[in-house]
Amino acid sequence: MPALTRRHFLGTAGAVPALGQATFAFPTERSERALFPSPADGAAAGVNPPGFAWWRAPGAAAYRLVVKDAGGRTVYQADGLPDPVHVPARTFPPGAYRWDVEALDRQGTPRARRGEWRFTIAAGVPELPWPDPAALLGRAPAAHPRYVLTVPERERVRSTLATTRKVAWAEVKALADRALKVPLPEPPRYHTFDGKPRQRMGYATYFRQFRRFIDNAMNPLALAFHLSGDARYGEHARRLLLTVEPWGVEGPMSLLSPFGDEPGLSMARYGQRAYDWLYPILSESERARVRRLTIDRGRQILRRLRRADYLHTPAESHNGRLIAYLAEYAIVLKDEAPDTAEWLDYSLRGLMTFYPHWGDADGGWAEGVSYALAYNTIYLGALECLRAAAGFDLYKRPFFRNVRKFFLYATSPVGEIKPFGDGAERGGVGAGGLNAEDLTGIRNVRMVPPTPSPTSTNSSRAASCGQAYISR
Repeated sequence: MPALTRRHFLGTAGAVPALGQATFAFPTERSERALFPSPADGAAAGVNPPGFAWWRAPGAAAYRLVVKDAGGRTVYQADGLPDPVHVPARTFPPGAYRWDVEALDRQGTPRARRGEWRFTIAAGVPELPWPDPAALLGRAPAAHPRYVLTVPERERVRSTLATTRKVAWAEVKALADRALKVPLPEPPRYHTFDGKPRQRMGYATYFRQFRRFIDNAMNPLALAFHLSGDARYGEHARRLLLTVEPWGVEGPMSLLSPFGDEPGLSMARYGQRAYDWLYPILSESERARVRRLTIDRGRQILRRLRRADYLHTPAESHNGRLIAYLAEYAIVLKDEAPDTAEWLDYSLRGLMTFYPHWGDADGGWAEGVSYALAYNTIYLGALECLRAAAGFDLYKRPFFRNVRKFFLYATSPVGEIKPFGDGAERGGVGAGGLNAEDLTGIRNVRMVPPTPSPTSTNSSRAASCGQAYISR
């Protein structure tokens, strides 16, 4: 074979893409951690309009979504979409449709087409068009509290603490009373240990201890104060919050920490609640400090989700929490940060399209019962925040309507084990009792019918999830 000369190489280089040149071909198989496109080919949409989600085409700068009716007429088109998800801001008439996606280059020129998929929309399907995120935030209360238990909701719940919520309230008070004895936490030091093994072991020990102060103390104390006005609960929750506030959101407290994200996850879940519910007893300087901490955490959540390209690759459990928390941060902070509408926009583009990654329209959960019980409690705050503060009902989406059936069919409050998945050997769903993860359920008791479901019990985690699902 003759030697390859520079002249010959340059003459044939055009036969292959130049370095960095995109091929603009849509994948034909799902890549690791990628979403499941929706609506699937041949699907019957469970909500009108459906949320559209597809796989990224390498090299695409943006996308164009095209929806055609059965006759081939284009009835909807959205251009310049930066992420592979979209929800139309209007509904479609009942009928048969086809949808396709085009990959656009930086000049907006179509370079590849995914191929048409078909779907139908039946008459009477719940309607949930895309809302303007800024308008949703405008509906939230002008003043705190904004997190789930707004003033009208709080007063309505308070009026039932001695009647229909008596058992649940007694358990919350018991948690708060125990939490009064919890001391103030020490800052993390595991990141200063010598050697990676010691740092890793120190991290595992610390984050479990940290949950004792935040998940199991600050959170129930803040809720108990918000519902009762008892200063004992509020003051100790305030001390806990102000103890961790100077630690900030970076280093070992970061959601992007190389050691692990658990301490940051605890604060990401409960920090915004504490700020909102404890707001009346914080001084102006304390409010400013905690507000800054909460804003920084909201921005870090969005940064992590974007870094992971969550709107295309959502197959990571912890990010599945953060996409919901982001909506909570937007509601709680409303007009206290200039970018809250951006946060809510990103969150809703996930929650209204493919979310949750681990469950489909029928309501199952691929990670098993333990994860289902945890995560179907975790995102409840976001759904309830949006409904209570902004009047926006994500329960219209088919998964959120149907997941109660999964718990009804796959769990038992008196079962000896959970049917499958992590933690199956640790006892049934009724074994753990009410804990700090279940406190949102106190509001959802309003969904319990006059004759409770046999799986509805205030002493089980299934009940907490089930108040919003099984018993709705």
